[in-house]
Amino acid sequence: MSVFGQIGEKPHIELANVKIGKCFIYGGIEWVKLDQNGDEVIAIAAEPVFNRAFDEENRNDWRVSSLRRELNGPFLDALIREGANPAAFLEWESDLTADDGMTDYGTARDKIALISCEMYREYRALIPKIGCRWWTLTPWTCDPEYSYNVRDVDSSGAMGWDRAYDGNWGVRSLCHLESSIFVSVPDEEGIQMNRGGTIEEARDAVLGELNDFPESLWGDAVLAVVEFLLKRKLPEEMPVIKSCKFSSVWDGGIEIITNCRVNTSTKEVFDIDIADTNGLKAPDGEYVIIDGKGFPVSRRGEGCTAYWYE
Repeated sequence: MSVFGQIGEKPHIELANVKIGKCFIYGGIEWVKLDQNGDEVIAIAAEPVFNRAFDEENRNDWRVSSLRRELNGPFLDALIREGANPAAFLEWESDLTADDGMTDYGTARDKIALISCEMYREYRALIPKIGCRWWTLTPWTCDPEYSYNVRDVDSSGAMGWDRAYDGNWGVRSLCHLESSIFVSVPDEEGIQMNRGGTIEEARDAVLGELNDFPESLWGDAVLAVVEFLLKRKLPEEMPVIKSCKFSSVWDGGIEIITNCRVNTSTKEVFDIDIADTNGLKAPDGEYVIIDGKGFPVSRRGEGCTAYWYE
């Protein structure tokens, strides 16, 4: 999914004058300004620029990943075609320290990369949540036995991990830009104007419906609608992330229970604590226990570490 050219904008503001945490548009992409150090601005894509595997050969080493090649090749070229100045993208160094502290992968220098887990923790309050998982560039470990797991961020903002070849996760590009460039900002004024027009349309629609009833009932009808709205719980107020238990049954009856979390809207199971299964052969069944009730879980495909419950 490409996001080039989909954003209403107002031009001509120097990036240095955009406030930290605010959005701006450059090269056809909407970015969030995370920080500014002198003449250098750190920015992350507000939404995924596309969905990709971290590495098509299932390696969790950013230095050799197929995603790194695409971001610094075709993707950067697309930004330039959309009007970005190639000189505006500064080369910078990413720390590839693994989540377990291993430093075998060292560092990498790029113009376009991904956020690391350490940076995500530092800037989390400024990064908008989105409705899907998205990659970081931090490996779970550099241990060759598990050199396919990469840390990611789920829709709740919590961190998880998955195999590098999974192509379903979002990519939020990260870059360092010259602060002196001129960028556009989202047309918030236009959004407010559209909102005002929509409100007027809704008002006219309600009045049109009321015209079918005696005017003496209008006041009571409006009060009844207001009372209903005040009592109604809006979708964004409904809790969708729950802490619960993950149960796996092994070798005909050995049950291992660990902690996990679920998204009751998408039915995704994530943040599953790793259990010691040494000596056990294969699971007979896996379940998530929500409010005391068990639900079977399944994976999207062989080798995938993401679970969904039925």
